[in-house]
Amino acid sequence: MESSFWPPALPAASTLGKQLDRLAYRAQQWSLRAPLAGLLVIEDSAQLAESGELAFFLGRFATELHEPFYRDYLEDDLAGVLADTGFRVEAVESHYVAKVFVARKPLEGSCS
Repeated sequence: MESSFWPPALPAASTLGKQLDRLAYRAQQWSLRAPLAGLLVIEDSAQLAESGELAFFLGRFATELHEPFYRDYLEDDLAGVLADTGFRVEAVESHYVAKVFVARKPLEGSCS
């Protein structure tokens, strides 16, 4: 049974370019599949913008765990990408080397 929420497989990396393009693609898929007033909660890695004091450890993660896109991801603006795809970001909470995003897809025509 296909999930009604998670995006389908990503197009080949060569057609997308930067990691941010992949992130934007996923956010667009979430926006298309989320019901109006739907709640989206994502636990994700900390990023340099909110965890500069952890820069050494976050940088080592890419090398030690062979994550080729992680270094670029450290500078991506997930909250901005969510907002650009129609979500209203309600909260971003940092928890050591992780963070939690809470976003909602507003009702169409809603001003709140």
